[in-house]
Amino acid sequence: MLRRHALALLLALLLTFLSTTLSTSTATPDPPQNRPILILPIYQFGLANRLRQLASGIILAQELGRDLSVDWIRSSGCGATLSDLFIVSDLKQTFYEFESLEGRDEILHGLFSEEAPGNTKINEINSTMTFISHVGMFIETNSSHSTYLLKSPTVVLKINSAFFPRSISCTEFFERKSVIYKQLIEAMIPELKEVLLSVKASLPRGEKFVGVHVRATDEKHDWPVVAPQYGLLNSSGLVTQGGEESGENKSGTWEEFAGVDLFRNIMKEMKGGGRGGGEDVKFLLFSNSKKMKKQIVDWFPKNTVFALNYDDDKEGLMERDNVTGVREALLDFALLSETRIIVHSFGSSFGEEAATINMLPSVRVRLGGSIYGVDINLPGCNHPQIMNEEKVGQGEKVCFHDGSKDVCNNKLLKKYCAFVGNEWGFRDVYC
Repeated sequence: MLRRHALALLLALLLTFLSTTLSTSTATPDPPQNRPILILPIYQFGLANRLRQLASGIILAQELGRDLSVDWIRSSGCGATLSDLFIVSDLKQTFYEFESLEGRDEILHGLFSEEAPGNTKINEINSTMTFISHVGMFIETNSSHSTYLLKSPTVVLKINSAFFPRSISCTEFFERKSVIYKQLIEAMIPELKEVLLSVKASLPRGEKFVGVHVRATDEKHDWPVVAPQYGLLNSSGLVTQGGEESGENKSGTWEEFAGVDLFRNIMKEMKGGGRGGGEDVKFLLFSNSKKMKKQIVDWFPKNTVFALNYDDDKEGLMERDNVTGVREALLDFALLSETRIIVHSFGSSFGEEAATINMLPSVRVRLGGSIYGVDINLPGCNHPQIMNEEKVGQGEKVCFHDGSKDVCNNKLLKKYCAFVGNEWGFRDVYC
């Protein structure tokens, strides 16, 4: 009964901690006085995208020799502050919280007004402060370079995506990011850390767990993110279905291209073979949809799939606009990183960022061929934006519509990943 009742009961009991008012001290260290400052506003997105921006901001500040001030405001997509999740004073060696209300108003006006720039632009307020709205993956950190933007003593950086200091290799970037994520997990509030340790202790010991993260579309926050598939070569050297080969030129939702039926088939495949897979493999399942979790658990024999907080009368999506929901997401994020490999919905940053914590192999699941995730041992760390920048495995330019705008990138030519099938029994994977 562990699968259906013990874990669900354990989480139900322990989640009472997650919704209580914290008594833990959240004092923020005084900001340093004599070094230039990088202010990073984090006002949008869900938890994983925010953590990705935070980790990248820490690395960027380190590369620039600046102190990092983080202005994290709760929103409908992430209804928790930093101090709702972490003991911020334990992280004082990496950043401090931005607390000036007057300064925040100035930042909000400068970056999020209707006049705010949509592309990379410098808006110099005075001789000591610059607002930068940046679009693109790479940020120049060499002060002598013509594209260097961060000149003022205080720089406020608005960025709406993942970013990467150009001064370091992708290998070093992901290794440092892994260290930062581990520091964040270590600094989780005691109540949440207690839940994490209790859940880990309740799981069967010595099992080979595959982490599975299945996303359901939340119409309040999500858009069609599963891009059409281009340029995949299977084991016979033939291009797989999808993308221009099938006449598709628009992205789709997770339900359309990475639904529960596809995950069920992949999990059955992994149970069927591979050195790391086979009959004794277990699955640790996470999703923002309780209904999807229950569907998958019920498809498999008892004690095969383990999931938290799904066996109740509620079938809605995980709540993102309150503290309890975001704490549950952070718990999932930490637990997912404790598995052997992560299989997750294509286009969702949650599984990919969780894999970075312990540098796990990961696969982005989609119809027409799943994509092997970040691997520091492959060219461009097998990261699509870095590969594009470094001109690795590129084909001609292709364009598609992602629900709100047209997106154009160079086609990345992916080949069949035999080693994923040999190791885990997961055959339709490309890298």
